[in-house]
Amino acid sequence: MVFHQGPEFSVERYISTSNKERNEEIFETPKREQTQIEENLGVELEWERLPQKQACRIKRPEDIDGTITELTADQQEYLVEWGVDAMDEFQEELEPRLSALGFN
Repeated sequence: MVFHQGPEFSVERYISTSNKERNEEIFETPKREQTQIEENLGVELEWERLPQKQACRIKRPEDIDGTITELTADQQEYLVEWGVDAMDEFQEELEPRLSALGFN
């Protein structure tokens, strides 16, 4: 799990082994349960196969105004709290599915 800053601040599950086909297989398992996972989390996720790369990514973004360094202390604190909560929920929902595949 990582925090990722772009036009949003996000929590993601990056799926990366040394084998692109294995990464896609791992990605497709929770993707088949996308509706249930998103309903359980109460949010829509971004499911990124990343065809130009070897890895795949499942991302939960939170929009931000500007860059991290441009945010107020309160905004930064909100993102940290949001990120911790989002990671806990994300992990609780995804990890059992990925662990069943032997991917931790």
